Amino acid sequence: MAAFSQAYVHFDQHEMTIIAIDGIYVRPRTVSTVYAATAQRYDVLLRTKSDKQRNYAFFSNLDQAKFENIPGYLHPNATGYLVYDASKPIPLEAPTVSSYDIIDDFTLVPRDGQLLLSGPPDASIVLNVDFFQRDGQNRAGFNNITYIAQEVPSLYTALTTGSDAEDPLVYGVNANAKVVKQGDLVEVVINNFDGGGHPMHLHGHAPQIVARSPGVFSPSSGHPNQRNSAGQNGTLTAKGYTGDVRTMPRVPMRRDTWGMAPQGYTVIRYRANNPGVWLLHCHLEWHVVAGLSMTIVEAPLQLQRSQTINPAMEDICQLQ
Repeated sequence: MAAFSQAYVHFDQHEMTIIAIDGIYVRPRTVSTVYAATAQRYDVLLRTKSDKQRNYAFFSNLDQAKFENIPGYLHPNATGYLVYDASKPIPLEAPTVSSYDIIDDFTLVPRDGQLLLSGPPDASIVLNVDFFQRDGQNRAGFNNITYIAQEVPSLYTALTTGSDAEDPLVYGVNANAKVVKQGDLVEVVINNFDGGGHPMHLHGHAPQIVARSPGVFSPSSGHPNQRNSAGQNGTLTAKGYTGDVRTMPRVPMRRDTWGMAPQGYTVIRYRANNPGVWLLHCHLEWHVVAGLSMTIVEAPLQLQRSQTINPAMEDICQLQ
């Protein structure tokens, strides 16, 4: 787990078999190294040796590509040991790996075989990522709107505004809310106008990742370009997505956190079957603080019928 850097996990002279990503079981894939973006989770089986001739090191190395410099107090590499025989010495140092053999998680296939959610989406959301100046601050946002937490939590707004809960304006401009209805096929196209990669995370769903820029997610070096993004509320195809379902995987990878390439795009699809108020945001923590979040309000009328505000929370609101 991390708040900024991604990590490589490697066991010396051992293989791992990936069996699940972000809680979704996948067809097994044997790998030598796992590359985990911020907030991603991998379940792996480790194949151990049949003898006890020696002990082995394993390590987690932070991907330092996004660091402008490495602070002296930071220890980017952590080493542990697989101890087969406590009477034998542990390795004096972690093994040197000249290059990592990283799999493309887009090629992982869910074990349940859930087919592509094909057909025209009922709700199409286009989000453009960028950094910009706002009120003298370096901010980030989707569609030139920087997220600011609302004085009235968006969940409470959804529960207390009746039919108006389907109007995104009631949540406030800087909640950057989009409303989808129960049962909608939701498609979210995220165009990245930033020069850095972003691990994007959706609450409430593990969506199908159906399209994206070619290549494995690769964080770029240097600080994000702090330019003004006015006028970059672009079209569906701003970064190359055509909407052609024929190019999508028959059984797409599903996970709740996925990498988005610098100056690229990703497209997710899911069925709106979980009423709630769900954040979609970059999982680099300072990007969250800078406002790179938005809100998807899902089936608010159904939510009102199934959930109420806890009286203790109402008391807290009255005291504020």
